[in-house]
Amino acid sequence: PLLATIHLNLRDNSIGPPGAQALARWGPALQTLSLNLERNPLGPSGVAALTSLSTARALSDLSLYLGYNKVGEGPCSGLSRLRCAPALRRLRLGLQSTGIACDGAEMLGLLATAPGLT
Repeated sequence: PLLATIHLNLRDNSIGPPGAQALARWGPALQTLSLNLERNPLGPSGVAALTSLSTARALSDLSLYLGYNKVGEGPCSGLSRLRCAPALRRLRLGLQSTGIACDGAEMLGLLATAPGLT
């Protein structure tokens, strides 16, 4: 049987954009993915890499904890695309101390338009 669930705590490491890209490649094969990437040097391009999870066909439960990364507002439009993930029913985002301001929050508000999210 294939692995359907991964919960991975990589908090406080040196996971940068290439690591985020590698982790995002797991998404299509999973139903549940929980990644704690707090306090890593992801930056905007690392967070943008994680937005590719929006195309994961089987992924129904996604948790991304990205706090204390210097993200800014740029990746918020990409994160808002997670609402388009075909099977996604539950989404948790941890974005504390990431530098997201009003415009970013507005983009994240688009998540409320996702048809399947609870």
